[in-house]
Amino acid sequence: AAALARSAAAATPPAGAAPPANAPIPPGLRWLVRGQFDSNPCRSTCMLNPVYDLLPRMEWVRASGICQSPSDFAYDEASDSLCCPSPNYCCPNSLASCAHPDAVLFDAISANVSRDAIAQLWPLTQGRPRRWLMTPRSMRYVAGVWRQAAADAEGAARVRTPS
Repeated sequence: AAALARSAAAATPPAGAAPPANAPIPPGLRWLVRGQFDSNPCRSTCMLNPVYDLLPRMEWVRASGICQSPSDFAYDEASDSLCCPSPNYCCPNSLASCAHPDAVLFDAISANVSRDAIAQLWPLTQGRPRRWLMTPRSMRYVAGVWRQAAADAEGAARVRTPS
C-alpha cells in the first residue's frame, strides 16, 4: 500500500503545475477537437462548442450525431476558428448572417438524422433568440417528420378513445 501511495504521489504533479504532455486526459475532461471554438449559441446546453467530451449533452444533439466528431468541423481562415453547422447555427463563424450565400447550413438529410430522433427528441421550437437554421430541404424534412408524428399520435389517440 505504501509503495502504491508513493508511485501515485510521484505521478501527480504539484498543485498548480501543468501535467506532463504525455499524461492521459481523463474521460469527461478531454476535448474532442483541439482548437478555438465560439460557434454555437446554445453553448453549455448543447455542449457543441467548445466540444467537450463531457456529458450530459442534450439527448437530441447526441442522438442526431450533431457535431460529434472532428470531421464535422471546418476551419475558417477569416475568423481563425473551427465551426460545425448545427440545426440552429451556420458556419463559418466569420459570416454576420446565415442568409449570406456562403453560409453553410445544417442538413439533416445529409447528416443522416433519423426520423425517430427528430420525432421523439428534437425540440419543436428554439428559445429566443435562437431559431432553426437548416437547409430548405431539411426544414421540409423535419416539418414532415413532425407532421407525421402528430398525425400518428392523433390516430393512436382515436383508437384508444371509445366512441
